[in-house]
Amino acid sequence: MKVAVRGISFEYDGIPALRNVSLEVGEGEVVGVVGPNGSGKSTLLRCIDGILRPRVGVVLVDGEETSKMRRMDLARTMGYVPQESSGTFPIRVFEMVLMGRRPYVNWKATRKDVDAVRRVLELMGMEHMAWRYFQELSGGERQKVIIARALAQEPKVLLLDEPTSNLDLRAQIEVLELIKELVRKNELSAMMAMHDLNLAARYSDKLVMLREGQIFAAGRPASVLTRENVREVYGVDVEAIPQLVPVGVRSGA
Repeated sequence: MKVAVRGISFEYDGIPALRNVSLEVGEGEVVGVVGPNGSGKSTLLRCIDGILRPRVGVVLVDGEETSKMRRMDLARTMGYVPQESSGTFPIRVFEMVLMGRRPYVNWKATRKDVDAVRRVLELMGMEHMAWRYFQELSGGERQKVIIARALAQEPKVLLLDEPTSNLDLRAQIEVLELIKELVRKNELSAMMAMHDLNLAARYSDKLVMLREGQIFAAGRPASVLTRENVREVYGVDVEAIPQLVPVGVRSGA
């Protein structure tokens, strides 16, 4: 599905957070959203997902305004991964991931829903922790569970807010490689808000750089992550954006 954002603006108590933002995400494409803290990255994803309602502008999925879609239909279309997720009551990993099937469940989960959860856990190499309590996991393990929950929705659009937060280097590479593979294989549309410019450049087809709620630059990573742009937006002078290129993950590492 193609996602189009058309001139959206959003305010928090009268303070602008997004200003006239327009962009597109095509099928099989990963768009990375970068920018310093407070630039509007998370707000943009929440507006696209419908968690927040823009003051002006529209979000379109295959030409249909998301604000006019039924909430359950939108939930079947978009999978959202927040920066953090904490549980206040005991729940096992399998049950947490099964919550991603909610848009499809009427009275109780079916065999199809259970099988979908098992496939996702296997895909992410998490079968061994299926019956552990979510609250007992490390921050990185919790983040992988939340990503698994979004994948269990079988969405056509993935919105990921700092998907590698709390993950070590190996897990970051594994998760981003998996996301990239799923996007290509299933022709999904994906947006990732990221702080790490190196990872954003490596795993995004296009980048959108935000500054104070506005798009400062957009395009291929090499054209966006220039010395001039980084200096202007981040206030940091760099010689070049480093490129740590993974060539594989050693088993048993």
